[in-house]
Amino acid sequence: MNKFFSATLLIGASLMISGCAGNPAPSPQTPTDTQATSETPASTQEIGETQVTEEKGITKTEYLSLDDIPDVTITISKEGFTPGDLTIPAGTKVIFKNEDTTGHWPASDPHPTHGMCPYFRLDEAIAPGETGEVHFDITDECTFHDHLNPSLKGKFTIE
Repeated sequence: MNKFFSATLLIGASLMISGCAGNPAPSPQTPTDTQATSETPASTQEIGETQVTEEKGITKTEYLSLDDIPDVTITISKEGFTPGDLTIPAGTKVIFKNEDTTGHWPASDPHPTHGMCPYFRLDEAIAPGETGEVHFDITDECTFHDHLNPSLKGKFTIE
């Protein structure tokens, strides 16, 4: 009976080995360009000189040329800066328009040294009815104030 059991075991093992040799075990598949993946690709669209990308529900606008970034105007009055807290793309020209009857001088914090964002610089106060401009070319976060009336404050986030 031991010989019969040994022979059966040997025949069964031989059949298993020969059967597997012709059909190797399946290997994990990697996606090819014809297979779909579970990730949704980002959609990118060029609109004029801007590129709008939407990925995972977030829309991001990138300007393809600095000339296409719109200027931003901030008005200054005795009440302060309007808008006083804003996010702008790097490369934006910010125009400060003085709508007050007295001069104002927007400057980077801290008062009076203005060292937080040294590129944020106007050489003199803006007279009533006049404008001054600053270009924000790097990504940063910058708080600012009116050098002549430091209680007036604002903030830029440059992306």
